Amino acid sequence: MKVILSKKTRKEIISYSEKIRFSGKNRYFILKNKKWFLYDFNGKQLSTREFKEDYNFEDGKALVSNENNENEIIGNNGQTLHKFSKQIVNINAYPYLIIQNKSTGKYGLIDAEESTIAEETFNDITPEYFGKKEGKFGVCNFQNEPLKDII
Repeated sequence: MKVILSKKTRKEIISYSEKIRFSGKNRYFILKNKKWFLYDFNGKQLSTREFKEDYNFEDGKALVSNENNENEIIGNNGQTLHKFSKQIVNINAYPYLIIQNKSTGKYGLIDAEESTIAEETFNDITPEYFGKKEGKFGVCNFQNEPLKDII
């Protein structure tokens, strides 16, 4: 049995769970009866939605696999922000998303509306190196200076 105590009051916030996982600045995933639920730091359950896994939130968003095994981006309260038909593997450069073709293993890049920016032709991909300047996407250095145009 795991519990969470308030740092200020030392009162119990989460009374029972199989597992507790910190998942962002102000969120926990709590495992109960083999299902994950989303809670805030005050112990309030934020959504009745059940999750298959505990996910990490970054900038108020998390990439999850929904009940239909589709990729989905959810917000801080578990609400659906985007659903995708493609296999998303990374949202760190949101609104640009890294996709991977399951059959070839190759990577590409789409935006949050699922418009293709770069086809799934890359052996490796790092979101931090993609940028947009003057309407073109390209591989950039950390100062967002283009090194090579893609589109």
